[in-house]
Amino acid sequence: MIGKATKHVRTFFNTNGFAYMVYASGTILLLGATVYSIAEIVNFIDSLWWAFVTSTTVGYGDISPVSGIGRLTAIVLMLTGIGMFGALTSTITSFFIISEEEEEPEQNDEIKELNQKISKLLVKIEELELRNKYSQLLQLY
Repeated sequence: MIGKATKHVRTFFNTNGFAYMVYASGTILLLGATVYSIAEIVNFIDSLWWAFVTSTTVGYGDISPVSGIGRLTAIVLMLTGIGMFGALTSTITSFFIISEEEEEPEQNDEIKELNQKISKLLVKIEELELRNKYSQLLQLY
């Protein structure tokens, strides 16, 4: 059970470079938070919160830049955030599509096997019906 889960997680992180997207996104967030923290003289945790909220383009407004460098950092985070979260979303979607496509051949094989079993059972049913009719005819004579 754990082996299957590990395999799915590994597959998920290898889908369309998802791991690289996570690393790149994390790096951009950390750089933005660091620059903002230094430029605005704000603690790093608040800067990290600001960077995340800004990059997701939510922008709560609870923390906002005042300096030119802080505003420039905000612009960069906004622009990269749009692409970054869009790419992360498409990577996650690709994983589920690929997973479904991998299951299709297995399901098709099972369907073929079940259809063959049904065909054999139908032949047996026909044979039994013929025997039943034949025995009924014999009983009449």
